[in-house]
Amino acid sequence: MHLRRTLTVVPLVLAVLAAPSLAAPKAKPVPPQIVDPKGDSLGGQAGFDILSVEYKTSGLGSGKAYVPKKLIVTLTLAGPPRTEGLVAYTMRAETDTCGRFIVKYTPGTAVSGLIGDTYATFGSCAEGMFFPAKVKGSVVTFEFGLKATGIDRGTEVSDFIATVDLSDPALGSFGSDIVSPGLLDKASGKGTWLVP
Repeated sequence: MHLRRTLTVVPLVLAVLAAPSLAAPKAKPVPPQIVDPKGDSLGGQAGFDILSVEYKTSGLGSGKAYVPKKLIVTLTLAGPPRTEGLVAYTMRAETDTCGRFIVKYTPGTAVSGLIGDTYATFGSCAEGMFFPAKVKGSVVTFEFGLKATGIDRGTEVSDFIATVDLSDPALGSFGSDIVSPGLLDKASGKGTWLVP
């Protein structure tokens, strides 16, 4: 009698364990959020060629005790960025709390030598700010104090776009975030990244 009951329960337990979860979590991209093929920039020039853009945080602790302190955006190109003051590198994403988050890097412009080669805006959450980027070979890193951005933990970041286009050598104001007559490369990424 006990054997028959056990044989009936075992397939039921196995069926429950094998069934797909009805409340599957949202898919989150594994950084980098943007990956772009090498060699697709205008003229195949390495300094214009976006390979990837990664959004992440750094902080203290780990696991449930992790406390993010900085928001970091890393742009990787096929070669070192061009510094003649004629090119703008722009990274854009949408947040569910602040609106559009934009980082615009314009190395070599007249303004960049005075107040910083990068300007970032954080939608409705914080004032825009100028600051210098960190460049090591073909990797350009932009770091922000998370608190200064107004972006909170748990914020959803999506609609990732990066462009390289022509720039005003004085102010770095030419070009657009999506398309312009001077577009040199464009890359995009899908999915959602949650600020940890």
